[in-house]
Amino acid sequence: MSGRGGRSNGRGGRGNSGRGGRGRGRGQNYTGSADALKRGLCTPLGTNVFDYGQKNAADQMRTSWEKLVQYVGTNYGQDISNELQNKITVTLVEPVHTTDVLTRHGVRQQMIRNGQTNIQQARRAQEAILQTSVTSGLEPDAAMKLAVLQNEIAQGEFEADMDVPVVLTDSEKTQFNNEWRTYRERNANLMKHRGQAFSLIQGQCTQMLQDKMKQDTDWNTVSTSYDPLTLYRLIEKTVLAQTEDQYPFATVYDQELSFYAFKQESLSNPQ
Repeated sequence: MSGRGGRSNGRGGRGNSGRGGRGRGRGQNYTGSADALKRGLCTPLGTNVFDYGQKNAADQMRTSWEKLVQYVGTNYGQDISNELQNKITVTLVEPVHTTDVLTRHGVRQQMIRNGQTNIQQARRAQEAILQTSVTSGLEPDAAMKLAVLQNEIAQGEFEADMDVPVVLTDSEKTQFNNEWRTYRERNANLMKHRGQAFSLIQGQCTQMLQDKMKQDTDWNTVSTSYDPLTLYRLIEKTVLAQTEDQYPFATVYDQELSFYAFKQESLSNPQ
């Protein structure tokens, strides 16, 4: 009896130590839940992805967008970060001359216009005199003089329609050229960063979301635009359209708006 009891205790020991130990080891080393987390193509963004079909997809979209904007601002610069943060296309302002330059230019322009007007008035008076001489035939070369004068009048009218160039000092010219160089570089970088941000956002979309967006009628336009804001609007539209993530108040508002904006158009009364 004591021997069997000992064997029983021994088996129990194996059950408690061996099998139990293997059970605990499997629980500690199991990483299935971690591997199941969805990740995008950008490693630093980790699990901040845009997903579809999950109940918390809308909240995850908002969080992932905030993290993505921070990443873009750190790596690509303030212009594209500002565009994504405010969801408004950034339009850079072209450089303009300083107030002092514009004031000086206004005075110079007025002086030039007054001079052009005085010369044209004198030419018109001389044209009338030559017209009389040509008619009377008293001056043999009056016709040639009249033709030359009329060409000068036409040239003067052309010059009066042209903009008066702004005259700058050397320092003003250097500063203005530098501002334009900076403007062109910022514009070029912004266009480049828009394309990079577009690819970054698309890379953070799960395959399920991408497949769903490709079914949308706007997909061809979005995919060829390389505009990150256009892509985000389609993501937002697709994610919020799923029943699990519809915002009740937004849904009611959209439905009410559609109701009031409904038009019969070509439909018959029964239709």
